[in-house]
Amino acid sequence: QDVLQWLGLEDLKKLLMMFWRHMGKRHYPVYRAIYQRFRHENDTVSPYHTDGTAISLVILLNDDFKGGEMTYLTRNGPVVVEQKAGATTIHGAGMVHGNAAVDGVKHQFTLIAREREGGQCMFQRLLGDEYVKIGEPSATDQEL
Repeated sequence: QDVLQWLGLEDLKKLLMMFWRHMGKRHYPVYRAIYQRFRHENDTVSPYHTDGTAISLVILLNDDFKGGEMTYLTRNGPVVVEQKAGATTIHGAGMVHGNAAVDGVKHQFTLIAREREGGQCMFQRLLGDEYVKIGEPSATDQEL
């Protein structure tokens, strides 16, 4: 409910559509929505890690800070995400990533889906009929 109030229905639908389009015909239910704040004062750093069994969509909400780079470790070397408000990334369970220390305050919003099909999306009851309209595969789609 808080996510819907914060984002609004139309922006929430756009986020879910972007997330599901990235996954193709697979449909992994979103089970967490997280607002994160990284600050220098409490030395909040996110060391390199993987997300276990999850696919994550991360949106940077501000860019009035220094440092805090989100870096992905790929086969071709590190990839640093541009630190601009609105920058969005989607990564799978096995992608190694982390955030550097921040000078100032960095805000980001993350949607997390289990990397397996089935189960109920946390927004399913909240959105009701709208949920199916924005992209959840129908029974016919799931049989393909």
